[in-house]
Amino acid sequence: MKESQINPSEHSDVKVKLLKIYLEKYLSILNLAAGVEQINVFDLFSGEGLYTNGSKGSPIIEPLIGPVGELDLSGIHWVIVGGESGPGARPMKPEWAEDVKRQCEEQNVAFFFKQWGAWGSDGVKRNKKANGRIFQGKEWNEEP
Repeated sequence: MKESQINPSEHSDVKVKLLKIYLEKYLSILNLAAGVEQINVFDLFSGEGLYTNGSKGSPIIEPLIGPVGELDLSGIHWVIVGGESGPGARPMKPEWAEDVKRQCEEQNVAFFFKQWGAWGSDGVKRNKKANGRIFQGKEWNEEP
């Protein structure tokens, strides 16, 4: 039997502390961004030692449904941007993603463009696979 199974409350306390450090440090930059309706967080415990000291993180701005304004990306290594998919999806304007990318470049942060979602860069709604991942003429797959 694993130690975490013997004493689940101790294991949970550690997870809560790590999650709190992560959220305070990395997602606070998006706290007041009106265009961010949902923030998805990577599983903090999936990578070997990836988040244990709070030194790495990556806000996922998805769906990007409005401008996010000026971002302080201090200590951030990677930003992932994507449009919304699904039946009620709302369009993502190219200039919103361009603004995030510009800020990543200015602050030396890796930029990853995940997808356009249900609405293409041309403003036409179609299958998200048909809309693809091409942004500003190429796929953006930067990693920290």
